[in-house]
Amino acid sequence: MQSSLQYVNTPLTEISIILGLIGLSYLIWSEMEQRLQKKA
Repeated sequence: MQSSLQYVNTPLTEISIILGLIGLSYLIWSEMEQRLQKKA
């Protein structure tokens, strides 16, 4: 698994992984914010 990841370790894949993490964290953050607003 790691060898295959190293084989495709190009700037494009790194950028896509970073964008995916940012999108995921944004979804989680918005979900938490909505729950906090409902409690208030």
